[in-house]
Amino acid sequence: MDRDGTSGQEMTLLVRQILFLAFLVVVFLAPLPLGSHRPWSSSLLATLVGLILILEGITAAFSDRQYRTCLRRAAVPLSLLAATLAWIHVQTLENLPGEFAHPLWVDAGLAMGRTLIATISLDPWSTQTAAVNVTAYGGVGWLAYRFCQDKDRAILALKAFVFVTTVYAAYAIAAFLSGSQTILWLQKWAFLRDATGTFVARSSQAAYMGFAILASVTVAATALDDALHHHRWHRAIGAVLKTVWLPLLGVAFSATALILTNSRGGIACTILSLMVLLAALVAARVIRRRTAMFVAGPLMLIVIWAALSGGERLAERIIDETGFSDQTRLYIYERVMAAIGTAPILGFGFGTFDLSFRAFRTEGAPLADWDMAHSTYLENMMELGIPAALALFAAIAWMGGACARALVIRRRRREFGALGLSATVLVATQSLIDFTLQIEGIAVTYAMLIGLCYAQAWPSHRRSNSPNANPIPNH
Repeated sequence: MDRDGTSGQEMTLLVRQILFLAFLVVVFLAPLPLGSHRPWSSSLLATLVGLILILEGITAAFSDRQYRTCLRRAAVPLSLLAATLAWIHVQTLENLPGEFAHPLWVDAGLAMGRTLIATISLDPWSTQTAAVNVTAYGGVGWLAYRFCQDKDRAILALKAFVFVTTVYAAYAIAAFLSGSQTILWLQKWAFLRDATGTFVARSSQAAYMGFAILASVTVAATALDDALHHHRWHRAIGAVLKTVWLPLLGVAFSATALILTNSRGGIACTILSLMVLLAALVAARVIRRRTAMFVAGPLMLIVIWAALSGGERLAERIIDETGFSDQTRLYIYERVMAAIGTAPILGFGFGTFDLSFRAFRTEGAPLADWDMAHSTYLENMMELGIPAALALFAAIAWMGGACARALVIRRRRREFGALGLSATVLVATQSLIDFTLQIEGIAVTYAMLIGLCYAQAWPSHRRSNSPNANPIPNH
């Protein structure tokens, strides 16, 4: 019996390891097909995540004694996400009381001469589709949180992410310098003068490279601090180059690719989040101040070199007098806020912005069509209503806050808290002026990073860690 039990446990652990690797493959491939921002790719992504979720739940039922602890620690963000998804479902329900259904359904019925089945959402099908995507993002975060309870897996996931993003950055640079103006084998139709990698929009590529820089700097800085602590500086450099050449290369490639996106908002938000990362690492005593300066110096040189060698377009956009006060964008913001004022509680239906916004365009609008608000906050408040949108924002803020708390309560692995906090700052700030988290490849990447860091944000005395750990150096 004991032998059979041990054999069964080993088999379960093997299956979980396979599921973990499959999970990483799915997340790492998400940016490849145009950021998964197409119906077929987003549907495939959600299907694969759902399948891994089911299999992980089955294996956990047989092998994981800490499942209740994991649920308790994730209760707040899970509850907030569940409440948001429940409201999205309500938005698609038919035969609600008349005061709940959107009045545009009545107007459309009068115009068509018949009674229409009214819902809160102006497009229930689009709302259901958007709900599937959000569920997949939550599933990715949950899977990262579950798998990375083990610190060895957390370290492996982070290092694998650094490798994959370095490859993506190298491709973006090569594609841009080749002048082919293609995304993989497809001819580009937008942002022809910008390096967008496998994404369509430069802001999406900038966000992904921002994640890459934060992860690479986290790994490189902790290893560099350990080397500087145990060796003289000239020997430390040699030791670092031998052991962490990949994250250093990742920093160089990702910073160059970021500059070549020419995304002013993306670059500014990445610089801010990088400052938060280094400050958090120093404040938590993960690295020393001299290490932070040692990292910041070469990084600035890389940025300057990239800007001088290929940043003419960025300079043009910075000098451009419209800048961040672009009148078209301000017009959109003003009209979206007007729309929010007409349905502040119920919203227009999640995922229906392109349809809902048409009713609020005025004569002489700058553009005939605008499918995103270029502010995730405003768009979500318009679609979901303010209460549900705030619940969704609070779920993300809670996990970012837990990572900040980890800088104080954790004795080891505090670099994960710094990474989770800085990644949250990156998406929180860029979402003010762009549609960062509305691109599936970006959303699942952030979900993986924050889930990974949230898993390592709790005291480890209740977690069973492998005795054969290969930790990132920490002090």
